[in-house]
Amino acid sequence: MAGLLCWQVVTSVRVSPAYMAYGNEAWGGPAKVDRYLGDANTDWGQQLKAVKKYLDERKITDCWFAYFPDGSIDPSDYGVNCKRLPTTDLLYWLDVPVTTPPVISGTVLISAGDLEGIEFGDGRLNPYDGFRSIKPTAVIQHSVYVYDGTFAVPLAAALVEAHDASKLADAGQMDAAAAKAEDAVRLAPWSGQVQATLGDVLLKDGKKVEALQAYETALGIEETVRPDLQEEEAQGVRKRIAELKAGMNLGG
Repeated sequence: MAGLLCWQVVTSVRVSPAYMAYGNEAWGGPAKVDRYLGDANTDWGQQLKAVKKYLDERKITDCWFAYFPDGSIDPSDYGVNCKRLPTTDLLYWLDVPVTTPPVISGTVLISAGDLEGIEFGDGRLNPYDGFRSIKPTAVIQHSVYVYDGTFAVPLAAALVEAHDASKLADAGQMDAAAAKAEDAVRLAPWSGQVQATLGDVLLKDGKKVEALQAYETALGIEETVRPDLQEEEAQGVRKRIAELKAGMNLGG
C-alpha cells in the first residue's frame, strides 16, 4: 500500500501541470493518452500558457496552429499569435476568417484532437493526418505536437477554399465562387465534401449537368472512404442528386 501511494505521488509530480493528460503507466502513460481518448479528455484549451512559453523561449514568431478548442478560446488572448489552421469550429460554427496555402513552412503546432482526427474524421478525412507519420520536434503538455519544416496541407487548404466558395455563392458572386470551388477540387479531389461543394456552387449557377456530375463524384467518395463517418453527408448528397434528376426528368 505504501509503495502504491508513493508511486501515485511520483506520477502526479511528473505529469504536473498537465493533469488532464494523465493516464495510467500500465497502458502507456500520459504520452499515449491521446491514442485512446480525445476531445475534452486531453484537449480542452489548457495548454496555451505552456505553448506561449515554448514559443517565447525559442523566439518563434513564424508559426501555424491547428488548435482543437480554438473558437471556445482565442489563442491570441494568451499571446499565441500563430496563423490559424482550419478546424470545424472555425469554418462551420464561428465563421472565423482562415487563410491556408497548400504548403506551409515554419513551426506548426497541432493539438491532439486535430492530430487524431476528432473533428474532420481520421485517415484521408483528416487534413493533418500526414503529420502522424512525422516525429514531432516537441510535445507540449502531452497534447500539442510541434513540427518544424515545410509541409504540404492540401486538404486543409481545400476545405478553406470550399468554405469560401460557399460564402461567395451565397453572396451571388458566382464567378469567384466557381473559381474557389474548382481550386478546392484541384487541391483535394479525393474529398467528398469538396466535390459536393463544387456541386452546390454549380447548381446555384444553373449548371445542372455539371452539378450532377460533381454530386455523383462526391457520393462515390463518401460511400467508399470511411462511409461510417460520412453517412450523414452522403444522405444529403443523395437527396440533392434525386431532386436534380427529378427536375431534369432523368431516371434512376
